[in-house]
Amino acid sequence: MRWLAGYIMSGFVPALAVVSVTALLALFLPLMSLISGAAIALVTLRRGLVAGLSLGVVAVALLTPVGIALMDHALLGVSFALGVWLP
Repeated sequence: MRWLAGYIMSGFVPALAVVSVTALLALFLPLMSLISGAAIALVTLRRGLVAGLSLGVVAVALLTPVGIALMDHALLGVSFALGVWLP
């Protein structure tokens, strides 16, 4: 897990990739949502509230079209933000 944390902290784009991919995998493997939430928490704790919120907002913006394409549900990103990432 240390290598994953190092990868997440290496920049905004790798953190966004981990959050987005694990959120999409959580549709099929529910425990992957924990990794998605932990990645946002790690960025928030290490870089501050603004970095964590911007990561969450961009991830929601990326998950919304994917949710529309896969499930015909536009609130996939918002439901992850409120149900998994916010707590």
